[in-house]
Amino acid sequence: MRSAPWMLTVMERIVLELRQGIMEYQSSSMVLTTARPVALPHEHVYKALNAEGTGRSSDIIAAIDQAVKDGVHILSLSLGGSTPSGNVTYTNGLSMACLGAVKAGVYVVHAGGNTGPEPSTVVSYSPWLTTVGATTMDRSYPAYLYTSDGQSYSGLGLTLGTPGTTNYALVRAADTVASQANLNPDFDCDDATLLNKKLIQGKILICTFSGMIDGLNPSISSRIAAKATGAVGLVLVDGRVFLETYSPGSLNFLNFPSIMINGKTAQLFAQSFQAGLTGRLSGGGKAEFTGLPPKVATFSSRGPNVYEGFTEVSPTSHPVADVLKPNIVAPGVDIWAAYSPLQTEKVNFQGQKWGMISGTSMATPHLAGVVALVKQFHPDWSPSTIASALATTAIFLDSLDNPLVAYDQEHDINTDTKRLFKRPGNAFDFGHGFVDSWAALDPGLIFDATYTDYVDFLCSVGSLSPASVQAASGATCSPGIHKSTDLNLPSITIGILTGTLSVPRVVTNVGPLETYTAVIFNPTDVEVSVDPLTFTISPGKTQSLTVTLKALKNAVYLNQTSFGRIELTGSWGHRVKVPVTVTYKQTS
Repeated sequence: MRSAPWMLTVMERIVLELRQGIMEYQSSSMVLTTARPVALPHEHVYKALNAEGTGRSSDIIAAIDQAVKDGVHILSLSLGGSTPSGNVTYTNGLSMACLGAVKAGVYVVHAGGNTGPEPSTVVSYSPWLTTVGATTMDRSYPAYLYTSDGQSYSGLGLTLGTPGTTNYALVRAADTVASQANLNPDFDCDDATLLNKKLIQGKILICTFSGMIDGLNPSISSRIAAKATGAVGLVLVDGRVFLETYSPGSLNFLNFPSIMINGKTAQLFAQSFQAGLTGRLSGGGKAEFTGLPPKVATFSSRGPNVYEGFTEVSPTSHPVADVLKPNIVAPGVDIWAAYSPLQTEKVNFQGQKWGMISGTSMATPHLAGVVALVKQFHPDWSPSTIASALATTAIFLDSLDNPLVAYDQEHDINTDTKRLFKRPGNAFDFGHGFVDSWAALDPGLIFDATYTDYVDFLCSVGSLSPASVQAASGATCSPGIHKSTDLNLPSITIGILTGTLSVPRVVTNVGPLETYTAVIFNPTDVEVSVDPLTFTISPGKTQSLTVTLKALKNAVYLNQTSFGRIELTGSWGHRVKVPVTVTYKQTS
């Protein structure tokens, strides 16, 4: 297990590579990057969406087609629908345009969606797309509240503290209104006109936030309230549990001294607060790095990938596709993104050249930057080769060999509320894992797939006839029986395993002469074997493998999905990690 600082894997290393000819371009719409092995790459930006971030599929497809004609190598698509497309999940216009791009040798990176953590919320489905989920990162902007009773409270902030070392009186917003009945129970600074300016002027205002608020970001409303009432500083108390999933970087306090505290710190502050308390704010505005591993963000859309023709999740008999989604995760919480100071759509970023944004749309250009890095080092690698290299080298265990953590939520039927919690993640949360840019340069073995293989995959989908495949792709189904599990992906995903199933895979050696041994981590209630178990392979040569899966116990619920993996361990240290996922199981 590599123990390098997590974010250096992507963020800092890509920044370093920028100066050596690898460039990443980030946008909330669509960016196409051309990476060349020697010359500096060029970024082609195609306007396909309107100012509100919406648009027509025809415009997006036209932009993709033009990009292919222009000779781009990488498409970064931070866009997509909100639900599966029914009987055209794989053959909708956007997916087919991307398949055409892949046929032309263009790598396509696609945002997985921001409607997690419920199952099957991922909105990028096709196996020729690299679908990206979002994680937290280890960067933080610590700030501190020091109070006159000798206590200190740590939180987050993007601005400097209150002037000097002077203490200022602390006043709660709720204590300044004439009638508590008029206050928003979830956010007491929601309406600044309710607050008594005379009781707040020259003091530090305390706003309390405990739920989801319609309208402006709570930090914006708090800042408006604090400035309108003449406060010298602001404390925003978030009553929820996990601040890092809220997107703390969206604390749009701008130049107003502010801090946000939450969880146990917020509870302690609430218990200790008393009339006459004074304090000051310190810190903020300077990034610190903790070295902690990433966590899958609450909003990041999850698998399993839906089966063609179905659009809704049900607890039982929910058809699951034999394609793993998402494929990989990258930083997508609190990402600094370029913004036009002239734009008027986002109130919280007006007049700013940068905005701190969260979403899989932010994770997507991260991965596109890594793809550019790999493309520069290996300009002859195909899209599927790069995708395989990124997938089989991704990190899914922390330094203690525990799975990366995923944020999730559960519904309390008694109170009709949702509770946020953390749990060990799995392939439906993070796919193969967190991208490792250095390891992807030297994966050892790769799983290659061609345009014809993708067409054969379409021909295996029961709801698609050969005629519909030809109409969508312009290609004809090759003779013979096609099975979706035959597609040579760097993962094995089985929606329904009945009895025993043999899955073929072919690996190609992009490293030195090496001997590999398959190490098997069986999914629960599934027995897995690999033939051959050990093989020696020369550079550039291929090796056929047969993976056999046997159901040992019946399972009819989606939450009984079993997760395992196969690791092809090389004598020169390569570890080719192949996730194995089986949802429904029948012993015969």
